[in-house]
Amino acid sequence: MIVPRPGARATRRPAGLLAWGITAALALALILLATETVQAASVSMRLLVPAYFYPKGNQFWRKLNEAAAQVPLTAILNPDSGPGRTADPNYVAAVTALRAAGGRVIGYVPTGYGRRDLDEVIGEVNRYLAMYEVDGFFIDEMAYDDAPASYTYYRNLYQAIKDLGAHYQVIGNPGTSTQAGYLEPRTADVIVTFEDARRAYRRFVPADWTAGWPGSNFGHLVIGAGGANAMREAVNRAAQFGVGHVFVTRDRLPNPWDTLPGYWQAQLDCVGAINAGQAC
Repeated sequence: MIVPRPGARATRRPAGLLAWGITAALALALILLATETVQAASVSMRLLVPAYFYPKGNQFWRKLNEAAAQVPLTAILNPDSGPGRTADPNYVAAVTALRAAGGRVIGYVPTGYGRRDLDEVIGEVNRYLAMYEVDGFFIDEMAYDDAPASYTYYRNLYQAIKDLGAHYQVIGNPGTSTQAGYLEPRTADVIVTFEDARRAYRRFVPADWTAGWPGSNFGHLVIGAGGANAMREAVNRAAQFGVGHVFVTRDRLPNPWDTLPGYWQAQLDCVGAINAGQAC
């Protein structure tokens, strides 16, 4: 409905034209709704959970096990800002249980935006493999500049991991928009192009070049989503972008990844609905 500005006189339309306008608007709305439904059905979404909480003294890893039976789920293992020096039996048991429940586990490895010695980073990769049965690696603090040295660093790291086993998944985390050159040639199988607050996510727009890639190549991690409605808004936004990996929490800095949100089950239901082509 058109609302005239204060003091203005409303203009009457011919009844036939008005009816045509309503019919056209309704038709357009139905088309847009159908388009959104098709887009939702085409999204295959997996939860990517930074599980930076100890397996004892809480129920979080048990909840991950239960969730893995409901939706696709990958947990990021982070015993000591990396693998640590010795295997922790509690983490060994947690990893084994989650994988048995159908989830995946990948090991956290920081790279200092390409400044850490590459041999040291590869050494941490090998320690994970010696101590824990992981399915891949989460390469944190990933560079996102256009420098040839950065491309070389991450391509060499990616190849070193794939030489250890082609099945190991490599998820790189610059946490922000990055360059297309990090996917071709490969430096990661998945790149996290957003890791920030829900308020920033409402304004976020993916880089144009990402439209040429499947959503399975991208992940978004959203913090500071205070309630279930805020979570659903963020998950739906990720689905609209076609993003294949997502996690939303109400937790905040300095460590937003040391718990699961109170709306955890609602998030599972939301992702499950989207994967079924339904509204969240």
